[in-house]
Amino acid sequence: MQIAEYFFNRRAALALLIVAGLIMGLVRLSAAPLIDSDEATYARVFHESVERGDFLTFTKRGGPWLEKPPLYFWLMAGSAALFGETEFAMRLPAVMLAIVSRCSRT
Repeated sequence: MQIAEYFFNRRAALALLIVAGLIMGLVRLSAAPLIDSDEATYARVFHESVERGDFLTFTKRGGPWLEKPPLYFWLMAGSAALFGETEFAMRLPAVMLAIVSRCSRT
């Protein structure tokens, strides 16, 4: 196998993986409400940050909450800016990070 063929096959496989991940991850992303305790907690922390206008210090029910790095909430803010404060927007960063994580291993 030539080097060009190897890299083409690898790129095609990576593109297929990204498309499959997007389809599987985004289909029915907002079909269910935020039931899981983690999803609900992250959405609540994000919502409090929006209410206070502070995306550097996070709170949960008024108390400090330092259990997750801020990048995830910043991604949620971008998603919410595009799609509104919906279940889809709250879950989108997790799906995208999962796809990026999987693609970085190939």
